[in-house]
Amino acid sequence: MEKSSELKQEHYFVLKDGLVVKDLEELQKTMKSMSKETYSHHVTREKNDFYNWIKFIHKENKLSREILKADNPKQMGLIIANHLTNQRMKKALIELKLIEKAKAIPNYTTRSKLISSIKKAFEI
Repeated sequence: MEKSSELKQEHYFVLKDGLVVKDLEELQKTMKSMSKETYSHHVTREKNDFYNWIKFIHKENKLSREILKADNPKQMGLIIANHLTNQRMKKALIELKLIEKAKAIPNYTTRSKLISSIKKAFEI
């Protein structure tokens, strides 16, 4: 998945009402206040623009399938929020495991540099 800073402007999602959405976090927040009219423009029996954007731009296959279960923007927002929370939790768990392994390194300077690198990689 690309971060919004990595996403090219031509891949931003432009809603029917003109609002521009740059990433999944913005989409999740936008769903909270999205009108039925805007949602219905992007989600019909024939198409789901959010599915396409999530699947083909963000490469999030599982999430794209999950949002198909949503009947309204609030439900879709909750599905996206759960996905983002799970991603953050997985990232934090990986970080903790790496730091624990780094703590086992006997050389203080090497250990400190490695832990610092891990934190920087995980944007802490």
